[in-house]
Amino acid sequence: MIFCLVDLIRIYPNPVVNALTISTNGVQLEQVTVYDVLGKIIIDTTLNLEIIITATLKTGLY
Repeated sequence: MIFCLVDLIRIYPNPVVNALTISTNGVQLEQVTVYDVLGKIIIDTTLNLEIIITATLKTGLY
């Protein structure tokens, strides 16, 4: 059976205010990396998190 990750992973809300939710439908993520629009790494974690707190990030585009 072939799975498409676009159909399995949901990232919301958009825009993010205080927390970013990653719904994986049972898929275990090995790493989550968030970049700003210039390509700088803002968040890089190997933890299998469903919620990433963004309240401490500066206002910007990620």
